[in-house]
Amino acid sequence: MPREQERERRSAFFASQPKAQPVFEAAVRTIRRKFPSVGLRVESNQIAFDDPHAFAYAWLPPGLVNGRPEECVVLSFVLPRAVEHARISNITFVRADRYTHHVPLHVGRTVDQQVLDWLSEAHDLMRSTYRRGRR
Repeated sequence: MPREQERERRSAFFASQPKAQPVFEAAVRTIRRKFPSVGLRVESNQIAFDDPHAFAYAWLPPGLVNGRPEECVVLSFVLPRAVEHARISNITFVRADRYTHHVPLHVGRTVDQQVLDWLSEAHDLMRSTYRRGRR
């Protein structure tokens, strides 16, 4: 999909929380510097980062939570281990050697080198999983 169409679909995705879109767009720019071939797939409740398969997802948290900025976007990715870190708000056990990590992003706290390192690991995990034929 051409990037202009992609941008229009993203705008529609953020219609309910427009203040979160600039945070997401900043994250996309940073992630694409690391992974230039990454594509975005807008779904009803999330936006997948594909290269060529999904290795991370961005989504809008429902409603406002005390202490969380209005412009929040959550970036989720799977790692082969649980990582305890102040940036990670929640970890979900998926199955043996698969843990979904959730990182809230907002103005002043977007994708930094630490998050890029985790995304690199998630990207490598996705590639090795599909190389072995597992889905």
